Amino acid sequence: MTRPAPFKLLIPLTLASLTLLAPLALYGCGDDAHADGGKPCNEDCAYADSSPALGSTASFPLRTRIVEEDLPVDITNADPFKMLLQDEVDDANLKLTLRRADGQRTELPGAQADDEGYVDARVTLPAGVPPGQHVLEVLVGPVLAGEISVRLLPPTHAGLAVRSDVDMTYLVTDFESAAGLADLMESDARERAALPGMPAVYRALRDGADGQADRPLCFLSGSPRFFKRTLEGRMQLDGVRHDGIVLKPFKDLVAANLLDFDFESLEPDLKEQVGYKMTALLTLRLDIPPTTPEILMGDDTEVDHAVYALYHRFTAGELDAAGLDAELARLDVAQSWRDRVAQLAPTVTAHLAGQGAPVKLIYINRINAHPENLTQSVADWTVPGLTRHHRGAWPLILDLFEEGHVSEAQVNRVRADLDAAGTDAAARQSAAADGVASGFLDQATADRFAR
Repeated sequence: MTRPAPFKLLIPLTLASLTLLAPLALYGCGDDAHADGGKPCNEDCAYADSSPALGSTASFPLRTRIVEEDLPVDITNADPFKMLLQDEVDDANLKLTLRRADGQRTELPGAQADDEGYVDARVTLPAGVPPGQHVLEVLVGPVLAGEISVRLLPPTHAGLAVRSDVDMTYLVTDFESAAGLADLMESDARERAALPGMPAVYRALRDGADGQADRPLCFLSGSPRFFKRTLEGRMQLDGVRHDGIVLKPFKDLVAANLLDFDFESLEPDLKEQVGYKMTALLTLRLDIPPTTPEILMGDDTEVDHAVYALYHRFTAGELDAAGLDAELARLDVAQSWRDRVAQLAPTVTAHLAGQGAPVKLIYINRINAHPENLTQSVADWTVPGLTRHHRGAWPLILDLFEEGHVSEAQVNRVRADLDAAGTDAAARQSAAADGVASGFLDQATADRFAR
């Protein structure tokens, strides 16, 4: 892997932040902080900092954090360091009501935040809740702490779902130096930049060739949870609509290991990406119907190519739970993450029973200039017929066009964005030629859009 050294810098940073946050937790607002009869609140409010939720008519994931917040919230004006120092509402009891698209209201079982304010739970739905776009009202005490967009897919949904990494798949990210990491910690959404053409690619994938697909799009990143607002703020500025983002519980892992006095496990747990991403992918798989196929998008700066290949082999039935664990052991995955995968694997197998392989395409953006330095070789984790190693947005959108997932007009919009970003025709043609040489792109497609 190419990121361990810079990520080590986050360990002392997080340890220091926990020291700073300990006294703040003593003075958090707690469950009764807003026992004011529901009067309007704009200072030190209990606020549900949530991503959209994607589920089915059986259940959906609730991933939120209850924090003290001055309202209104502008997610484009928040940097990770500020979010790291947020004051949480610890152990808050949440009341949940689903405001349905059909106008009805459904009271749901409540949930409870942990001592860091996080809620990571699966909400089971009663019979009769229809598929569609709904709103979840989250109350802390008598106060409405937030409204979360909840998208429920029908039980036999057969349209594609898109899973994508963020750093160096969507956004330009410098994890290779201390200075780059420091800049990331202090950069808000306006200061982050997308890789040329990628916002238009995500918009096209979301809309589909006919503009009506509205494909589910979820992001999965190895960045810590305190990057959430910065990443989602960038998506908002780019017009990239999504159905959720999963981030690494970095501070939670630090706290858990410190409380258990398990100092030897601390660094492996934090640096681990294979086990973390496999756990997240399996969890995301359970969120959606078994009939829903997937496209996976990542890059070669980390381990996406290995994780996606293993995930495909497991969900296709080529590996059973024991075989998957053996592969994770071979890759020196931390035991704590292997345990999580072992718990999820049988449930995923049962969930997908009889459906065939759900992964239809794997896209790996070629960023690493020195692939020989990767711990896991990209070539060793190529899935014939599924994996496409592409250089940037241009061969990616061309292949999506060949596969029938986007339209000619959408390809031209990506080209226009690349032109605006200063990518010339020669660079595009070179990237397309590389895709042709790699065997996943037809020369006729490259020629059709060459100019």
